[in-house]
Amino acid sequence: MKPSTTATVKLKPVKLSDGRHRCLLETCKKPFTPSRSDQCYCKNAKRDCKSLVRKVDRSKTRSKKPYTIPLDAHQRYRILDAVRAAGSVQVLTTWKGDVEEAAATINVLTATNTANLKTGKSTFHTCHLDAANHSFRMGLLSSKNLFVGLGSRNRAAGAFVSGAGESISRLDLRAKWSVDKNMSNADIWTMIEEFVGVETLTEACRKAGLKPSAKAQALANLEQAIDPANPDHDKFKAILKNPKSTTIELQMAVAEIQEKRFFNFKLKATTEQEILFSEVRRHSAFRPDLEFLLTPINKMCSTFTDEDGKDHQHLVGVLSDDNLQTLFNLMQGTDCTEDEIDELMFGFNFASRKMTDDKQRRAEQEEKDEKKRAYFAMPWTDRQVFNATHADEYELMFGRKPVLMNWGPVITDEEAPF
Repeated sequence: MKPSTTATVKLKPVKLSDGRHRCLLETCKKPFTPSRSDQCYCKNAKRDCKSLVRKVDRSKTRSKKPYTIPLDAHQRYRILDAVRAAGSVQVLTTWKGDVEEAAATINVLTATNTANLKTGKSTFHTCHLDAANHSFRMGLLSSKNLFVGLGSRNRAAGAFVSGAGESISRLDLRAKWSVDKNMSNADIWTMIEEFVGVETLTEACRKAGLKPSAKAQALANLEQAIDPANPDHDKFKAILKNPKSTTIELQMAVAEIQEKRFFNFKLKATTEQEILFSEVRRHSAFRPDLEFLLTPINKMCSTFTDEDGKDHQHLVGVLSDDNLQTLFNLMQGTDCTEDEIDELMFGFNFASRKMTDDKQRRAEQEEKDEKKRAYFAMPWTDRQVFNATHADEYELMFGRKPVLMNWGPVITDEEAPF
């Protein structure tokens, strides 16, 4: 065995004139009566300074586990798909040396996946302002060139280059960074790491919160939970072998084997209008041509505060399909006519007016209900007097004229003989 070359420096106690020692711990420094002549740290029933020193030393030497990009993260597959579709790793040009931009782009991919998870199907696409497969220019995979939009509108737009996004000329593409469609994911990812930089790519993925796929984890858990010798687990084997099994089905199978209750939290579906409003707000930070939309969008959102003091925005007004198409075209940088812009602004104003009218109607209805409660709280005789003297107000409350009882003079409870 090779002897250690590092020599341990032995500490010497600080001795006081009265025979006591002073504790060497920086946060203590108290005098104490030593039990040994070489004792450097004090110790009592409540505090052991030597053990505290050891904990500090261990925390300094303990190395933090390095972050590794999960190979099965869905965002990683979307990046690979984008590079393969573009035919060049240079589609990630804005990522080079810029962790913030790379993380922001990954967040757009995550937002698309989240929107589709909420709707339960692939309704939304990651749309390009400048398409990646255009004949003369290649749109980049950049947060400023991407937005989340409806898939049907994206397919109808086709390979469009508006000039409002970020792109490079195909004359600037280099053969070194070309990607063949038949290349494996591992080979393409190696090229991405070389082009972007391993440190930049890793830090961007860490900052964007890339995690292992929930489906991969569910598959591993189900495979571990299944007992091959148990015939009752045959149905679970079929779920495990079926490539179309969803994450929820796999998790439910694991819960059933472990005899645990499975909680399926259904997410609230996201509408196209909510997605477009969110993307307009994001893009308006670097696209002045969208700033005029912020005021009408904010008017259509009401803000409420929960018990924890956190603000939430609730979308009230609803735009028509034609208005949403115009909003999509503006996001993509398409030139819209003045009539289309006017129609969109009219849609904003109409929805805002409807919000105001609905609020006024609710206030009037609440006032009417309060009057009804006060009316029925009165004694029967007082209600008859009210019907006779306030017939118009009664008609406003109930929508009909009061029926007056002709039983002679109205007497109060005090005047009644019994």
